[in-house]
Amino acid sequence: MSSPICINGYLWVYPADLGYFTTHPDDVIANINRQNKYGKDNWRIPTPEELMTMEDNANTIGLGDDIYMCTAHANGCLRLVATKGDYADFVRIGDVYWSKTNYGTTNGAEKGRPFTYEEAVNHAPEGCRLPTKEEAMALIYSGDARFGDITSGKLLYFPFTRDHTHDGSYDTYISQIGEYWIEGEQIIYFKSTFHMYGFNQRENYNTEPEVRSSSSGGSYHVRYVKK
Repeated sequence: MSSPICINGYLWVYPADLGYFTTHPDDVIANINRQNKYGKDNWRIPTPEELMTMEDNANTIGLGDDIYMCTAHANGCLRLVATKGDYADFVRIGDVYWSKTNYGTTNGAEKGRPFTYEEAVNHAPEGCRLPTKEEAMALIYSGDARFGDITSGKLLYFPFTRDHTHDGSYDTYISQIGEYWIEGEQIIYFKSTFHMYGFNQRENYNTEPEVRSSSSGGSYHVRYVKK
Protein backbone atom coordinates (compact mmCIF):
# COMPACT_ATOMS: atom_id res chain seq x y z
CA MET A 1 0.00 0.00 0.00
CA SER A 2 1.61 3.23 -1.17
CA SER A 3 -0.12 5.67 1.18
CA PRO A 4 1.27 9.00 2.38
CA ILE A 5 2.82 8.74 5.83
CA CYS A 6 0.10 10.92 7.35
CA ILE A 7 -2.75 8.50 6.56
CA ASN A 8 -3.19 6.38 9.63
CA GLY A 9 -6.68 7.03 11.00
CA TYR A 10 -10.08 8.03 9.78
CA LEU A 11 -13.30 9.18 11.34
CA TRP A 12 -16.91 9.47 10.19
CA VAL A 13 -18.75 12.57 11.35
CA TYR A 14 -22.48 12.26 10.69
CA PRO A 15 -24.85 15.23 10.23
CA ALA A 16 -26.67 14.30 13.44
CA ASP A 17 -23.42 14.83 15.34
CA LEU A 18 -22.56 18.19 13.82
CA GLY A 19 -25.15 20.40 15.46
CA TYR A 20 -24.51 24.03 14.58
CA PHE A 21 -21.19 23.02 12.98
CA THR A 22 -23.02 21.76 9.87
CA THR A 23 -21.74 24.53 7.63
CA HIS A 24 -18.42 25.08 9.40
CA PRO A 25 -16.03 22.16 8.77
CA ASP A 26 -13.13 24.01 10.44
CA ASP A 27 -15.20 24.25 13.62
CA VAL A 28 -16.00 20.54 13.37
CA ILE A 29 -12.32 19.69 13.26
CA ALA A 30 -11.48 22.09 16.11
CA ASN A 31 -14.23 20.48 18.20
CA ILE A 32 -12.98 16.95 17.48
CA ASN A 33 -9.39 17.92 18.19
CA ARG A 34 -10.38 19.01 21.69
CA GLN A 35 -11.55 15.47 22.49
CA ASN A 36 -8.84 13.07 23.61
CA LYS A 37 -11.26 10.28 22.79
CA TYR A 38 -10.44 10.72 19.11
CA GLY A 39 -6.75 11.58 19.34
CA LYS A 40 -6.32 15.17 20.40
CA ASP A 41 -4.92 17.69 17.88
CA ASN A 42 -4.28 15.07 15.21
CA TRP A 43 -7.29 15.39 12.91
CA ARG A 44 -7.60 17.45 9.73
CA ILE A 45 -9.25 17.41 6.30
CA PRO A 46 -7.25 15.22 3.89
CA THR A 47 -5.69 16.60 0.74
CA PRO A 48 -7.14 15.51 -2.64
CA GLU A 49 -4.07 13.32 -3.14
CA GLU A 50 -4.63 11.59 0.20
CA LEU A 51 -8.28 10.97 -0.65
CA MET A 52 -7.22 9.38 -3.94
CA THR A 53 -4.75 7.15 -2.08
CA MET A 54 -7.49 6.06 0.34
CA GLU A 55 -9.84 5.36 -2.55
CA ASP A 56 -7.20 3.36 -4.43
CA ASN A 57 -6.51 1.29 -1.30
CA ALA A 58 -9.99 1.25 0.25
CA ASN A 59 -10.30 -2.53 0.49
CA THR A 60 -6.79 -2.91 1.92
CA ILE A 61 -7.45 -0.54 4.81
CA GLY A 62 -11.05 -1.68 5.34
CA LEU A 63 -12.90 1.45 4.24
CA GLY A 64 -15.13 -0.11 1.59
CA ASP A 65 -16.10 1.65 -1.63
CA ASP A 66 -17.50 4.91 -0.28
CA ILE A 67 -14.40 7.08 0.07
CA TYR A 68 -15.33 10.69 -0.65
CA MET A 69 -15.34 14.13 0.86
CA CYS A 70 -18.71 15.85 1.12
CA THR A 71 -18.61 19.58 0.57
CA ALA A 72 -22.11 20.38 1.82
CA HIS A 73 -22.21 17.65 4.52
CA ALA A 74 -25.88 17.22 3.67
CA ASN A 75 -25.83 13.72 2.23
CA GLY A 76 -23.18 11.87 4.13
CA CYS A 77 -20.14 12.58 6.22
CA LEU A 78 -16.89 14.40 6.68
CA ARG A 79 -13.80 12.26 6.14
CA LEU A 80 -10.80 13.20 8.28
CA VAL A 81 -7.30 11.79 8.60
CA ALA A 82 -4.89 11.66 11.50
CA THR A 83 -1.11 11.71 11.63
CA LYS A 84 0.88 8.78 12.98
CA GLY A 85 4.09 7.97 14.78
CA ASP A 86 6.75 10.64 14.63
CA TYR A 87 4.40 12.90 12.68
CA ALA A 88 1.77 13.16 15.42
CA ASP A 89 3.27 16.41 16.70
CA PHE A 90 3.57 17.96 13.24
CA VAL A 91 1.14 19.66 10.86
CA ARG A 92 1.42 19.41 7.10
CA ILE A 93 1.40 22.81 5.37
CA GLY A 94 2.38 22.83 1.73
CA ASP A 95 5.13 20.31 1.09
CA VAL A 96 6.53 20.08 4.63
CA TYR A 97 5.46 19.12 8.12
CA TRP A 98 5.81 21.91 10.71
CA SER A 99 6.26 21.12 14.40
CA LYS A 100 3.26 22.22 16.49
CA THR A 101 5.52 23.51 19.27
CA ASN A 102 8.74 25.43 19.74
CA TYR A 103 11.76 23.23 20.33
CA GLY A 104 12.16 22.37 24.00
CA THR A 105 8.44 22.64 24.83
CA THR A 106 5.42 20.33 24.75
CA ASN A 107 2.82 23.11 24.86
CA GLY A 108 2.08 25.15 21.75
CA ALA A 109 1.60 28.31 23.85
CA GLU A 110 5.06 28.11 25.46
CA LYS A 111 7.99 29.86 23.84
CA GLY A 112 10.83 27.76 25.30
CA ARG A 113 14.36 29.17 25.39
CA PRO A 114 16.43 30.77 22.61
CA PHE A 115 19.31 28.94 20.89
CA THR A 116 22.31 30.02 18.87
CA TYR A 117 22.28 29.05 15.21
CA GLU A 118 24.84 26.32 15.83
CA GLU A 119 22.75 24.91 18.67
CA ALA A 120 19.59 25.07 16.56
CA VAL A 121 21.26 23.02 13.81
CA ASN A 122 22.99 20.55 16.14
CA HIS A 123 19.94 19.97 18.38
CA ALA A 124 17.63 19.03 15.52
CA PRO A 125 15.91 15.70 16.31
CA GLU A 126 16.40 12.88 13.81
CA GLY A 127 14.58 13.67 10.58
CA CYS A 128 14.11 17.35 11.50
CA ARG A 129 15.79 20.51 10.22
CA LEU A 130 15.34 24.26 10.22
CA PRO A 131 12.89 25.59 7.63
CA THR A 132 14.23 27.30 4.53
CA LYS A 133 13.42 30.91 3.66
CA GLU A 134 11.09 29.67 0.92
CA GLU A 135 9.23 27.41 3.36
CA ALA A 136 8.95 30.23 5.91
CA MET A 137 7.52 32.60 3.30
CA ALA A 138 5.13 29.90 2.05
CA LEU A 139 3.91 29.45 5.63
CA ILE A 140 3.44 33.20 6.10
CA TYR A 141 1.39 33.52 2.91
CA SER A 142 -0.60 30.31 3.46
CA GLY A 143 -2.75 31.88 6.18
CA ASP A 144 -2.45 28.65 8.22
CA ALA A 145 -0.29 30.13 10.98
CA ARG A 146 -1.00 32.69 13.67
CA PHE A 147 1.88 34.86 14.87
CA GLY A 148 1.80 36.38 18.34
CA ASP A 149 -1.83 35.80 19.38
CA ILE A 150 -3.70 32.54 19.88
CA THR A 151 -6.67 32.47 17.52
CA SER A 152 -8.87 29.51 16.64
CA GLY A 153 -8.94 28.27 13.08
CA LYS A 154 -5.17 28.32 12.54
CA LEU A 155 -3.07 25.17 12.24
CA LEU A 156 0.02 26.63 13.92
CA TYR A 157 0.70 29.21 16.61
CA PHE A 158 4.02 31.04 16.97
CA PRO A 159 4.16 32.79 20.37
CA PHE A 160 5.97 36.06 20.97
CA THR A 161 9.49 35.31 22.18
CA ARG A 162 10.48 38.59 23.89
CA ASP A 163 9.21 41.99 25.02
CA HIS A 164 10.80 45.41 24.67
CA THR A 165 9.68 48.49 26.62
CA HIS A 166 10.69 52.08 25.90
CA ASP A 167 9.80 54.60 28.59
CA GLY A 168 9.39 58.28 27.66
CA SER A 169 8.45 61.21 29.81
CA TYR A 170 4.74 60.92 29.05
CA ASP A 171 4.23 57.68 27.21
CA THR A 172 5.43 54.11 26.95
CA TYR A 173 5.90 51.84 23.97
CA ILE A 174 5.65 48.12 24.63
CA SER A 175 6.72 45.87 21.75
CA GLN A 176 6.12 42.12 21.75
CA ILE A 177 8.44 40.43 19.29
CA GLY A 178 8.73 36.97 17.73
CA GLU A 179 12.03 35.73 16.29
CA TYR A 180 12.60 32.19 14.94
CA TRP A 181 15.63 30.68 13.21
CA ILE A 182 15.47 29.52 9.61
CA GLU A 183 18.25 28.17 7.37
CA GLY A 184 21.10 30.45 6.37
CA GLU A 185 21.26 32.21 9.76
CA GLN A 186 18.11 34.17 9.02
CA ILE A 187 14.98 34.58 11.14
CA ILE A 188 11.21 34.90 10.84
CA TYR A 189 10.45 38.23 12.52
CA PHE A 190 7.11 39.72 13.65
CA LYS A 191 6.09 42.41 16.13
CA SER A 192 3.10 44.00 17.85
CA THR A 193 3.53 47.43 19.44
CA PHE A 194 1.26 49.10 22.02
CA HIS A 195 1.53 52.86 22.52
CA MET A 196 0.45 53.60 26.09
CA TYR A 197 -0.41 57.04 27.48
CA GLY A 198 -0.61 56.78 31.24
CA PHE A 199 -2.59 53.61 31.86
CA ASN A 200 -4.72 53.91 28.72
CA GLN A 201 -3.91 52.05 25.53
CA ARG A 202 -3.87 54.63 22.74
CA GLU A 203 -2.57 52.76 19.72
CA ASN A 204 -1.73 49.23 18.66
CA TYR A 205 -0.27 47.92 15.42
CA ASN A 206 1.06 44.58 14.20
CA THR A 207 3.76 44.04 11.62
CA GLU A 208 3.43 41.34 8.99
CA PRO A 209 5.90 38.48 9.58
CA GLU A 210 9.00 38.78 7.41
CA VAL A 211 12.35 37.10 6.86
CA ARG A 212 15.40 39.02 8.10
CA SER A 213 19.13 38.50 8.48
CA SER A 214 19.96 37.72 12.09
CA SER A 215 22.27 39.63 14.37
CA SER A 216 25.71 38.06 14.45
CA GLY A 217 25.93 35.70 17.40
CA GLY A 218 22.27 36.15 18.28
CA SER A 219 20.05 33.55 19.97
CA TYR A 220 16.50 32.92 18.77
CA HIS A 221 13.76 30.35 19.15
CA VAL A 222 13.38 27.23 17.03
CA ARG A 223 10.53 25.58 15.13
CA TYR A 224 11.63 22.51 13.15
CA VAL A 225 10.17 20.98 10.00
CA LYS A 226 10.18 17.54 8.41
CA LYS A 227 9.97 16.87 4.69
